[in-house]
Amino acid sequence: MDLRSWFRRRPPAPPALAPEPPPPPPVEAYRPLVELLADPLPEPWRSSRWEAFLAAFAFQVEEEGEGDSHVARWEALIAALQHPGEPDWWLAFAVDWKDGQEAVAQAAALAEAHGVTEPYAWTRDAPPCVPDVLEDFSGWVRRHDLRYVRWERDADAYYGFVLRPEQVPEWERLTAELGLHG
Repeated sequence: MDLRSWFRRRPPAPPALAPEPPPPPPVEAYRPLVELLADPLPEPWRSSRWEAFLAAFAFQVEEEGEGDSHVARWEALIAALQHPGEPDWWLAFAVDWKDGQEAVAQAAALAEAHGVTEPYAWTRDAPPCVPDVLEDFSGWVRRHDLRYVRWERDADAYYGFVLRPEQVPEWERLTAELGLHG
């Protein structure tokens, strides 16, 4: 048997070990999630978050080379909800895994954006580390009748949002539909 005939008769290659991820949902499908997360903002900032999401998505696709992907949508969501203009509102927690001071600052900004008048502060003796800040902040916002929800991503950073307790089921439904749950 020559080599050519052997290649013709060999079995097909096994399928890939991991299936291809499903394509991302249409960009318009993100609108209810953006509106849910922008809920604490007063007008005109609340309604402007959708346009900010679309602009950030276009930037991710064109400038960052992400293509029409889940990553482009994730990055656009965070960009649309952080520092959306004057006044300085902050609706998305996104901090590097080792930046404890930034975690404290973002937690304080999230609380303020959600109308908590008592400022959040790190009060432990030890320097802040991100997991400890998130544990402390989660308990702190619960005392203010809010919930901190983590957004699991495959990254070396922490992500999350603050919601009213009655919004959490809607958050869970939307993120599951969009393939964003961890």
